[in-house]
Amino acid sequence: MGVFILVSGIIGYLGYSADKEIEKTVTDQFNRQQLILARKVAHAIRNHFNYLETNLFEFNQFWERDIKRPDVARTDIASLFALVRDWHVLAIVHVDRKGKPILTLSEQEFTDGAGLGIDYEEYRQWGIKPEHRGKILAGRTFRPEAGLFKGRWLMVMATPTYRPATGHGGDSGYQFEGLSLMVVDPIGIAMRYARDVRSGKTGYAWVIDHRGTFLSHFEDTFIGEDSFTVRQRRNPRISYAQINEAVRKHLLKGEEGAGWYISGWHRGVIHEMKKLFAYSPIFLSKEDDTGNLWSVAVVAPEAEVYGIIQSLVIRQWLIAGAFQLVVFACLAAAIYFSLRWSRILQAEVDERTADLRSSEAEVRQERDRVKESMQKLVEMQEKLVRSERFAAIGEAAAYLSHEIKNPLMLMGGFAGQVEKSLPEDDPKRQKLKIIQDETRRLELMLAEVRDFTRPAKPQKELQNINSVIEDTLALMENKMMDKGIEYKKVLDDRLPAVLFDPQQIKQALINLVKNAVEAMAQGGKLVISSRREDGHIKVSVADSGPGIPPEVLKQVFNPFFTTKKKGTGLGLAVSRKIMEDHEGEIFVQCEEGKGTRVTIALPIKPEETI
Repeated sequence: MGVFILVSGIIGYLGYSADKEIEKTVTDQFNRQQLILARKVAHAIRNHFNYLETNLFEFNQFWERDIKRPDVARTDIASLFALVRDWHVLAIVHVDRKGKPILTLSEQEFTDGAGLGIDYEEYRQWGIKPEHRGKILAGRTFRPEAGLFKGRWLMVMATPTYRPATGHGGDSGYQFEGLSLMVVDPIGIAMRYARDVRSGKTGYAWVIDHRGTFLSHFEDTFIGEDSFTVRQRRNPRISYAQINEAVRKHLLKGEEGAGWYISGWHRGVIHEMKKLFAYSPIFLSKEDDTGNLWSVAVVAPEAEVYGIIQSLVIRQWLIAGAFQLVVFACLAAAIYFSLRWSRILQAEVDERTADLRSSEAEVRQERDRVKESMQKLVEMQEKLVRSERFAAIGEAAAYLSHEIKNPLMLMGGFAGQVEKSLPEDDPKRQKLKIIQDETRRLELMLAEVRDFTRPAKPQKELQNINSVIEDTLALMENKMMDKGIEYKKVLDDRLPAVLFDPQQIKQALINLVKNAVEAMAQGGKLVISSRREDGHIKVSVADSGPGIPPEVLKQVFNPFFTTKKKGTGLGLAVSRKIMEDHEGEIFVQCEEGKGTRVTIALPIKPEETI
């Protein structure tokens, strides 16, 4: 079996390596062919513009020759326009030295040029420079906002008109007289040479301008749209970062090359696929605007390329498979006889070990039962210890409350009487006021101890916990505002109503909110939320305070344990007792320095909910 696996692995690896080498070779060859197609399209478009430049020079020569005979120039230009209209020329315009159109020939015959919606000043500023005489400016694509061609993609080609002039002292020179311009349809030109290009079975070509706008594409809805965004709208489920990066770094930089990218569709089929593509630039301006370029790309799905070598790969794997079948047949015969003997031996072993397995299973079950019983015993012991501790605390608290309450009331009362008998400016009044305040504080502490040691039995009602949360926040809102604390409610309005004592649960929540507020002495944020989770209704109170150190966290539920100067240490202990009486839970989560979250959980009993 080891030899068979080793031989199969070697054959598989060699076959896989051969497949990858063939795929790489075919891919490279296919992209070279696509690059040749892209170059041909780019060359054809460049030749188209060369032809338009020649005709623009001829149009300008008519004007320079007959500048003082506009009727003659108009006749010659009309003949020229009839010739170039099939070459996607939309209009021929001549403007004077001030940039005012004096002749425009378009689809609406002769006009004054003002209705085209084109600003000629940019071209006039270029043409007025003497060094541009005899040159052509190929403008960048744009869309006018008004005029005959409103909202249509255009491109303007311009050449300056000069006539000989004699300067002072008899020096010969040239005088700027205006501009001759051609308004061309860039989309028409691009589609003329790229629309019918086919690469492989279904591959196609597309053309973009200097900003990445599609001038030609197989998808009609893409034409005139920004290539960086229109793909995302077509199939937003995938990322087009790879092709967008290639367009920015290579195509819009005038580079030539080949590669691949992930696309979201191809000829009506919408899904993620890998495409091979090659690209070649079209430089429209030779020296004045090196950034004014178009780029042609030819693309095809990678799956089509691999289809070319599919039959070869299939034959290769059939041969390898046949060889492996022969080896496997021999190995299977050897394994059959080995297994036959092994089954006989295994039957005897199984018979001997059956009793041992049965005993082992019984021991495991008994161990699990003991472990479960021990866990329950530990939990019951902890509850018993806690109950005994509470009982002892209750007896002591009842005795202390009885012995201390009456003297406290007498001291507070006497202090009040003495204070009233003293003059307003007597300094002893302040000391008597302190006695009264501390007396009231001790009385409140005794009341908390009494409530803790003699808790009332829950008077359960069928209610929604969110209403109790709202009442709690209403009670604590002023205190939170005084402390500069922002609070937020995140309540699930789909919670079912369950049985609980609203007054006791409210008391537990008040304790939690009060602790959170006192933890944020310098202000902060408090979030109280409710949710249904794991068969419980859970309410969490989270603060942005400093958190609780680990050594303190272990003791927070112990009665009379507190880190506050004036605290009684009963708030969380009372809250836990309330939750135990409701068969619920309370637990604390915190990360020191990042706040504390205290959560109470009430069980959802199907027979108690609505």
